[in-house]
Amino acid sequence: MQSIVAPADGRLLNVDPHAFILLVDGVGILVHIGINTVRLEGRLFEVLAERGEQVTAGTPIVSWDPASVTDPDMDRTILVVLMDQAPDSIVSPAIGTDVVAGDVLFTQE
Repeated sequence: MQSIVAPADGRLLNVDPHAFILLVDGVGILVHIGINTVRLEGRLFEVLAERGEQVTAGTPIVSWDPASVTDPDMDRTILVVLMDQAPDSIVSPAIGTDVVAGDVLFTQE
């Protein structure tokens, strides 16, 4: 099993098995676990945190087993999206790379 952790300190606005939204200083961060994984209807995921909970960076939010995703129409990529921001206001050294907990994903200018 692999834990998907909070990318920053904030409050969980929503937690689904395949995705969660974290509110950080008024900005939403969407973490989507896999592509087309909503089709799993929660299978292969274990939710570890609750909606409304205050969390710190590195807090485990959802656990899953990416190796169990075998459907060719699904992908194990985890998307982290800074919501409602102008595209040119975000700088990311992590685009297109593998990251681990604690790596800087992006900064907002």
